[in-house]
Amino acid sequence: MKRITTRLTVLCSCILFITGCRKDLADQQAIHSGQTGQARTSISDSDNYIATSWMNFELNLIKTTTTFVPPVSSRAMGFTGVTMYQVMVNGAPGHSSLVGQLNGLKSLPKPDANQTYRWSVACNAAVAHLLRYLFDNMSTENATALTALENANNDLLGNTTADDFTRSVAYGVNLADSIIDWSKKDGGDHGYTRIFPSSYIPPVGPQYWVPTSTQGPVPMLPYWGSNKTFRAGIAAKTQPAPTLTFSTDTASDYYKAAYEVYTTGINLTDEQKAIADFWNDGSPSFTPPGHSMSILTQMIQNQNLSLFEASRAYARMGACLSDAFVSCWKTKYNYVAVRPATYINLNIDPLWKGYIPTPPHPEYSSGHAVQSGAAAVILNTLFGANTPFTDHTHDVDGLPTRSFANFNAFANEAAISRVYGGIHYKRSCDNGLAQGQAVANIFLKLKM
Repeated sequence: MKRITTRLTVLCSCILFITGCRKDLADQQAIHSGQTGQARTSISDSDNYIATSWMNFELNLIKTTTTFVPPVSSRAMGFTGVTMYQVMVNGAPGHSSLVGQLNGLKSLPKPDANQTYRWSVACNAAVAHLLRYLFDNMSTENATALTALENANNDLLGNTTADDFTRSVAYGVNLADSIIDWSKKDGGDHGYTRIFPSSYIPPVGPQYWVPTSTQGPVPMLPYWGSNKTFRAGIAAKTQPAPTLTFSTDTASDYYKAAYEVYTTGINLTDEQKAIADFWNDGSPSFTPPGHSMSILTQMIQNQNLSLFEASRAYARMGACLSDAFVSCWKTKYNYVAVRPATYINLNIDPLWKGYIPTPPHPEYSSGHAVQSGAAAVILNTLFGANTPFTDHTHDVDGLPTRSFANFNAFANEAAISRVYGGIHYKRSCDNGLAQGQAVANIFLKLKM
């Protein structure tokens, strides 16, 4: 069913990414800046554009909805990826549904075998419906942009019979509703409404977290580690052992770890500052897991994956990153470890400040490291362990691109950036990388 093509103009004026252009690597970056490329009049059913346009829109939602902190954002992207895949797998004979593989996902609506569907239309409708629920606090401007993108994508898909269009949209919405119902049972539903719950009382002692900002006495999302994960039991299976015992003795490993952060911070090179800035992804931004999704999107477009292949990649990466944050947050609140800034100010230098503001949650383990380690494993699996790439994620922010010989190199740099920022001890980053890798290795066992 043809939609009014002038809606493309409305879309381009409402959102911060391109609609209607076939993107090469340089064009991808206009997604985040609102630049436009060559007008695009149509897309095929196999074109990855339906998936990538929605993922880029979701990154914009995260960036402009400041309550979507990293764990909440990763969860949203996880359900988005799963929704894309569960629609598209219907048109991919020989590929497996995630029903019965993901935690508590016992059934989903099945299409009528006697009817015809257009799966790209169904996917478009499903993701639009899901995002309206997940981001029900989005701005009016973003809500208008969401509808514009939904309509514009249908325009680009071209003619569909009225019956097939209606049937496909109805199926997509029905499937999304079932995934929404499933999502409500994981403990993270509307998590943005309880980021700093007053019911949580942090433990007291020199080894424990205390506020390092003006955000209050309660750390961020203290109960997130108890959420149900996409893969059953994954948080308990991937907990790293603590490798530092708290001590203020100047001969102790703990003091030496803090002193390493201190001396690194007061001697930062320009390159180390550039690394800390590139991987900071603090508010307002699309957060660290959004950065990993941005890298995945660049690779999907560089490699020209099909719509089904893109949906499968988003499902595996999104659910994995979501579980990585649950695992990380379980670790954080098992130990409620004091931040380097606090320790250094009390035991080394009362005037010291880290290069990057310290986030309002416990130190161990590093969320940046956990999610980057997980992302690298997924990217290695999808595109090869020795694949070089250049990350254009922050072109729109005026930061130079960064190039890497492989995905592990990006993960290592993202992890060490938090030492340069004065936010984590190096061992927390090293252990966090291993923790994320352990999470991802469990996801590699999914049959897709």
